[in-house]
Amino acid sequence: MFRKGTPLAIPAPQPAYVFVMMAPFHAVPYYWLRWCWAILEILAFATTARLIVRLTDVSAWIIWPALGISDLYCSLILGQFSAFCVLGIAATAWGYSRRSQAAFACGLLLTSLEPHIAAPCYLAFLLWGRRERGITIGIAMLLLGVSLIATSPALLYEYAFNVLPLHARSEILNQDQLSATYALHALGVSASTALTLANIQYCATIVIGILVARAAEKRYGPPMLAFAPPAFAVLGGPFLHITQLCVAIPAAVFLYAERGARRYALALWFLCIPWLNFATILTVLPLATACWAAILRYAWGASARLTWGVAGVATVIEGALAFHIAMENVTKRPDYGRISAQDFAERTWQVVIEQQQHSHTVAAMLAKVPSQLGLSVVLGGLVASVAWTRRHRGRRYVSAVASGAA
Repeated sequence: MFRKGTPLAIPAPQPAYVFVMMAPFHAVPYYWLRWCWAILEILAFATTARLIVRLTDVSAWIIWPALGISDLYCSLILGQFSAFCVLGIAATAWGYSRRSQAAFACGLLLTSLEPHIAAPCYLAFLLWGRRERGITIGIAMLLLGVSLIATSPALLYEYAFNVLPLHARSEILNQDQLSATYALHALGVSASTALTLANIQYCATIVIGILVARAAEKRYGPPMLAFAPPAFAVLGGPFLHITQLCVAIPAAVFLYAERGARRYALALWFLCIPWLNFATILTVLPLATACWAAILRYAWGASARLTWGVAGVATVIEGALAFHIAMENVTKRPDYGRISAQDFAERTWQVVIEQQQHSHTVAAMLAKVPSQLGLSVVLGGLVASVAWTRRHRGRRYVSAVASGAA
């Protein structure tokens, strides 16, 4: 697929301000850029882990395994923004809790690398973060202004109403999608209807997430106003990759720190490995085993025999699925005859998806179950905070973790 001379353009449907933020890297030769980018992602991961340890008082022996593969390794291998986005969420929570405007502003900027994850964060702080409302508006206007200067109103309109819908449509048949679009289409709904319903679901979910974030802040403390909205943003929607689920891990860690319930340790266990990312996980199966074992041992409190037994079984299941799919995909090559170099990259990508990425539906559906279970536990814990605030109207929960970070 990525061989020289292939008439394929890989789409990068990012807003204009992201390309402006990446502009300084253009002057760096590609060989050195790869190393610079990798070092920056490692530093982002280490900083994220440190911030979450300080915010939650949870052991680094839990934080590092929880983020090691889903956040760092997938970002390194796939070149994703996930490591920087999660750092942005952690920095936003830190700045809001510690009343550090610089940390808060830097956090929002980094979170903006993933606009569909950043959007509910902006709205939550516009509504509930009185001290940070001015900064939030200022950063939003800055990014809009940069986008207008770098492009034009016409190009921004084309991006919003042509490129983004085309990209979501191009991935409808992609078995690696966790989107509501894919699920609805797999159930027999037409592509256009599935995409429309998924957009409605995304909007409804982030509205719920913003409202729940307010209750979660009252229940658990200030960091939840930054942690809760991204967790709701990665539930279904028009377009969602497995690598983006790691943005729910900070909320899972905070719930575990406050409640100490085993169900949140189980959520971390499910979320720490992107099960669906078969090819990536196949290269680091021993590391995946170690991450699973560490969370079982230090977060769940399991015995050594149970820890390695469960981690070993999970490794065998994931390894068997990954090996089967990876070996079959090696022999498959898409037909690029329908691709035009002058067309939208999203249309050429759709050709590849249609020919390659929907031959293992059952295996892919099974691999989505653990991640979705973990996310469901986290969202359920957050929604439960609404009931708490109703029972204790006008009262705030005194959080030992949050008060220690304040």
